[in-house]
Amino acid sequence: MRLHAYIGLRLVLAISSVSICSCTDTFPGNLSLQEAIDALDRSLAQNDDIVKLKESHIDQMRSRLYQAEDGTARYQLMDGLFDEYLKYDMDSALSYAHRKADLAQKLKDKNLILDSEMDLAARYILSGMFYIAKEILEGVSVDEQTPISLQEAHSRVMLDLYHGIRLSTQIDPELYSENLEIERRHKIEKRDLMNRDKRYFYTSIAAEYMEKGEYAKARDVLQGYLESGDLPARQLALLYYDIAKTYYEENNLPAALSAYAVSARHDLSICTKTSRSLIRTAVLCLEMGHIRRAYRYITFAYNNAVDADAHICLMEIASFMPIITQAYEDATGSSFRRLAISLTISILLLALSVTVMVLLKRLNSRIHKADKEIKSINQQLSQNVAQLKEANEIKDFYLGRYLSMFSSHIGSLESYRSNIRAVAKNMDIQEIQKALRSNDFIDNERQVLYEEFDRTFLGIFPNFVNQLNALLKEDKRIGLDLPAGKLTNELRIFALIRLGVNQSGQIATFLKMAPSTIYNYRVKLRNAAKDSGEDFEKKLMEIGQS
Repeated sequence: MRLHAYIGLRLVLAISSVSICSCTDTFPGNLSLQEAIDALDRSLAQNDDIVKLKESHIDQMRSRLYQAEDGTARYQLMDGLFDEYLKYDMDSALSYAHRKADLAQKLKDKNLILDSEMDLAARYILSGMFYIAKEILEGVSVDEQTPISLQEAHSRVMLDLYHGIRLSTQIDPELYSENLEIERRHKIEKRDLMNRDKRYFYTSIAAEYMEKGEYAKARDVLQGYLESGDLPARQLALLYYDIAKTYYEENNLPAALSAYAVSARHDLSICTKTSRSLIRTAVLCLEMGHIRRAYRYITFAYNNAVDADAHICLMEIASFMPIITQAYEDATGSSFRRLAISLTISILLLALSVTVMVLLKRLNSRIHKADKEIKSINQQLSQNVAQLKEANEIKDFYLGRYLSMFSSHIGSLESYRSNIRAVAKNMDIQEIQKALRSNDFIDNERQVLYEEFDRTFLGIFPNFVNQLNALLKEDKRIGLDLPAGKLTNELRIFALIRLGVNQSGQIATFLKMAPSTIYNYRVKLRNAAKDSGEDFEKKLMEIGQS
């Protein structure tokens, strides 16, 4: 956590203090750093070829797996495929981890079962699924009778687990301290299990020195192991990563960048798509003012992490990618500005030449013409915006008048019917009274009005139902199963509110409902709002504006 926060602070300071105008892609005066960066760039350029070799090797292993009949041999081949895929294709790694576990159960070999369970846990840890991994590891049994290699593997996975859990609980100081103490215990346990010719022993000793701030001693331990003999690329990548951290803590950025670049190159040589070294290389390039290079590296790391479906790696990239991207965009814009300044100076120097003056005159004419065209386009856009705004106002105004007219018409019909009934009663015309007592006419007219209202309103606000429901909690949403062009009375209430009819009495008259019912519906939906209920009707009025 301390290193991560320190990096974030350094990035902010770098962006505020480094002049983007001086960004370059070379490191003059530092031959070793330039060589490390050049080697990394060559690996990036050859990445497609490296991937082809990786895929070819995997295909050969899979062919051998299909041909193998002995169960133990099949397990070993699956184990090799799991290792090949672990930081290359997370989904395939998980698939082989499950296949290993199934085969180990069939073989009833407790050591193979233990090995397969730890591989499953390791895969889940890389995906940030710490508690599933913890559940798996708590279900395995490791004792003194367990082979030393499996004891070492178990200790290593437990350390990785609690390291990940600790980092995920940074916001809770109590949990963070608790998991830090557990992680330290596993570090000691792992160190006690490792022999002196093991990388893990050296890195655990170096980690203890780093915690004490003795970075030079930590680096001496790591370099001692580095010089002990030929090491595979995977170990070299991890060793150089730890060496880079010691330099970074000492604020020796060129040396740290060089070591991170070497580590990233070794990661690329074995097609590791979750290279933290490449991410750190990008971050340090940004910090040292090499914006374009930082952008190239972080983009490559991001694409690899997406291909591998490596969620933890993507989370780490997400911490830095917006900063690097913004710096890159600023650098690009600055380049154009510098180019414009240079051209202006050149034009002033060449102004003594008649030929250049003629060219400048033509150029000014074109610029003036372009400027006039741009102004004309802007004016047209402004007019279009004004027209759209006016059209929206007209739409709301006339639709409101339309509804008011129909509501008034229905009221007039009801008044007329009452008058006719009084006259008919005095004349004792029973059939007329019977017809006038019937609500069929008014109900039919009202239903026609509602249908016309639904079609008109949804023609203007076609997404009203979905946008209204977007303001509500998922379990409180309404009208999602209605046929096209239809609204319920509950939806009509809020359609009328959207049109500016805010009085519950007016809404009740139009919908032939009690004002208290309208009020209850309004309260019900305000309480069902996802956000503040007080802002519900304000947000309702914004539907259809964008």
